[in-house]
Amino acid sequence: MLGREEEGGWRAAVPPIQASTSICRVQFIVRTSDTSQVRAEAWLPSSNDWNARFLATGNGGLGGCFGYETMDYGTSLNFAVVGSDNGHDGSGGSSFYKHPEVLKYFAARCIHTIAVVGKQLDFDGIVAGAPATNWNHMISWFGMLYAFIGGPGNKSLSLISTPLWGIIRAEIFRQCDALDGVEDGVLDDPDACDFEPDVLACSTVVEGGQPGETCLNDPQLDAVRKIYAPLLDADGDLIYPRYSPGANPPAAAGMFSGNIVSYTNDWFRYVVYEDPSYDFPNFGLKDVEAADALNPFNISTFSGDFTAFNARGGKFLTYHGTHDELISYTNAKRSYDLAVSFIGEKELDSFYRLFVVPGMDHCSGGPGTCRFGQGGSSTTAPPPTKEDAQHNILLALVDWVEKGVAPDELVGTDEKGAERVLCRYPGRSVWDGVGWGCR
Repeated sequence: MLGREEEGGWRAAVPPIQASTSICRVQFIVRTSDTSQVRAEAWLPSSNDWNARFLATGNGGLGGCFGYETMDYGTSLNFAVVGSDNGHDGSGGSSFYKHPEVLKYFAARCIHTIAVVGKQLDFDGIVAGAPATNWNHMISWFGMLYAFIGGPGNKSLSLISTPLWGIIRAEIFRQCDALDGVEDGVLDDPDACDFEPDVLACSTVVEGGQPGETCLNDPQLDAVRKIYAPLLDADGDLIYPRYSPGANPPAAAGMFSGNIVSYTNDWFRYVVYEDPSYDFPNFGLKDVEAADALNPFNISTFSGDFTAFNARGGKFLTYHGTHDELISYTNAKRSYDLAVSFIGEKELDSFYRLFVVPGMDHCSGGPGTCRFGQGGSSTTAPPPTKEDAQHNILLALVDWVEKGVAPDELVGTDEKGAERVLCRYPGRSVWDGVGWGCR
């Protein structure tokens, strides 16, 4: 059993798990400065089982917790795996407060550090699920959602209950589910959904409408319009895409609870403003500008420049679910398109491919075919039904790096075992009346 040990010993703020295969577990600390360090672990299969490959695992959000589920998944496929606490303890950002070295390793250096210790080489390939690129604008967008629905002065009028969100989502699917040719509870391309929320206004819902319960009062309607619209700056330029129509807001880590979401709370309190008591008065564009101006250690990661990675022969596979409730699915497309504008589509296609997963929530789960070897928690992203490169994005990356076989399609499996082809962007998975194919 692997997990949190006694105070003063090795700490990892995650529930214990049972390793699924026999490993040698090595724990180590890398002193990164006088005021910072990285705690890390290497999980090593036996020499008879090891596939001679090295896998480094990452973290999510502001996370400083070991991803033991992902590490276990890697060793079950016979990789030597290394993971870390991302340079700080816990899942919040208080460790960043007036500790720039800790922040630097979270933002830009931790994965590199454990890789250097682990194998003394750079990465040949990367799999990135729903990456938080355009970080400053994403974190600020979370704050703007709070301002729309729960900020000071309008919380009691615009807060939307879970049952009312259910009514809103039902209307979204009524308007948009059939746009992809199949009514199946999955929005294949939320960007094609021109959701019109005014039909849910209490002034429109005449019979049996209860303001704030079964229909939208005026403040709620205004909030919903803003949530499902792109966030623009004062000049009308895009800051961040709209909330994805297919996503389920009540599942979005408290983003619509009426309180500032923890990611934004910690980032602005401990990093941007360095004020642990900051209470977010009238969060707005001025705060977006403040995060942009700081951009510590270039955490934004939104330049589109993959020149150096490409030059050394690296391969990059990324995936994003169309129902992602935390990070806008449109942001993945914007990141890809930005790289295209920088290097050209033909050159980019030789080393960078994005797979869109219809109906998948954040990294896993949802009504779509959301199992394709992405690892993660055993409760939210169980292993695929088949362990081959077609059904497993990690093994597809191995084939690309080692054999030069670039993945054009993947196959996802849903909870009932049904399969669907997953296509590399800008292609999309289309039903032709008989089966799914990429166009």
